[in-house]
Amino acid sequence: MLRQVLEQIAQLRACGVEAGKHEQFPRWQTGYWWQKYWTDKWDVEQAVRQAAFPRWTVLKPAFMMDNFAQPKSNFMFPHLRRGEMPREEGLSVVRSLRRTDPMPDRVAEVILDKAEGNPFFLEELSRVVESGDETSAPPAVPDTIQEVLLARIDRLADEPRRLLQTAAVVGQEVPLPLLQAVWGGELDAHLRELMRLEFLHARAGGAEPVCAFTHSLTREVAYESLPLGRRRVLHGAVARALEAIHADRLGEAYDRLAHHYARTDEAAKALLYLTRLADKAVAAHAHTEAVRILEEARAHVDRLPPAEQDRRRLELALRQAYSLVPLGAFQSLATLLLHHQVTLESLNDPKLAGSYHLLLGRSYLFLGDQRQASHRWW
Repeated sequence: MLRQVLEQIAQLRACGVEAGKHEQFPRWQTGYWWQKYWTDKWDVEQAVRQAAFPRWTVLKPAFMMDNFAQPKSNFMFPHLRRGEMPREEGLSVVRSLRRTDPMPDRVAEVILDKAEGNPFFLEELSRVVESGDETSAPPAVPDTIQEVLLARIDRLADEPRRLLQTAAVVGQEVPLPLLQAVWGGELDAHLRELMRLEFLHARAGGAEPVCAFTHSLTREVAYESLPLGRRRVLHGAVARALEAIHADRLGEAYDRLAHHYARTDEAAKALLYLTRLADKAVAAHAHTEAVRILEEARAHVDRLPPAEQDRRRLELALRQAYSLVPLGAFQSLATLLLHHQVTLESLNDPKLAGSYHLLLGRSYLFLGDQRQASHRWW
């Protein structure tokens, strides 16, 4: 690497490139503002070099990065605040993306008009719109970014398209061992193609190889392109693969297992992992989160066999009630449990009844209703 750097420096010098010539700038030594600008930069760099840090790096960007941050960016680049790309820069993007398939200026203008300065929309339109020629009719341009992305996905060969949809079910970030377990077949060639087309990109730095969707909207469109039945099948496959991969440490995957099983026909598994996830939240004193998770779990009870539904609803309500106590939500607790009183009586379960009356009595005590509290406890 050092030899390559030295060769590059020699080539730059041979081409006449010079550095460290700021003292030869016009109006140097006249008190003009940029003399202090350059000398201060040098002093800062020297201070870093001489500070005896074990490691240090001096970055010299071609442009001052704070110019892109507020408040400077408001007047230097007002289009950034609006999230828009200037038209001339947009045209450069279109041309750079179509170097091997140049498009006529009038087609580029249609793309720029449709994108309205949205950089992501502009980039995706540039990839999908047919070039035509100067004499052909104006090209058909999708009206929304979702239509653009769907058109790109539809152009994929069958295997890469199915892999992209499978990855979309896994999530925004896709661990490759999990994707391989779900996919089952040849992965690398299709994955390289999706990366080449910038649907996905490699994500470095984790304990396992991961790829990620280049944009969350791409994942959303790929996911929505799946029929509902196929989605449920894939969510089930992902969940079972997670159980196998994390067999000795399932707690690390409770959130993902709950997410995927909740989108399958396996209501019992969805309830199992949602309940475990809620228990994990309670252990971390995240009671608001536990109440929310249990509320989600209650929505799956209707999909259980009818004989199991009443008991499971009451059990989930009692779990919610336990988390409502540290939150001080005693009125909500009382309302929740009273809604299940008839169910409690029909089940005739002393263990459930004990928890029920203990919690309800405590709520009445904190609400200042001594009579009702006594009624529940004695």
